[in-house]
Amino acid sequence: MDEVCIYPNHANDRIVLKCDEYISSIMIMEVTGCIVLSDEQTSGLRVVDIQSLSNGIYTAIVNRNLASKFVVKR
Repeated sequence: MDEVCIYPNHANDRIVLKCDEYISSIMIMEVTGCIVLSDEQTSGLRVVDIQSLSNGIYTAIVNRNLASKFVVKR
């Protein structure tokens, strides 16, 4: 079963997303469901700059079907 791993979790300025399957898209959503970041990608490992995000809990959705939560804490 494919899953997405996010580290570090609690994050400050960037997160690393790792997935066994090809990453074609990434969306970062707030707990309200609002999409705050989205990007297209072409690999199984991706570093995402999250400096623009406020403290809180977010969900990263990879390829529109794999999701994992992470916390931004400064």
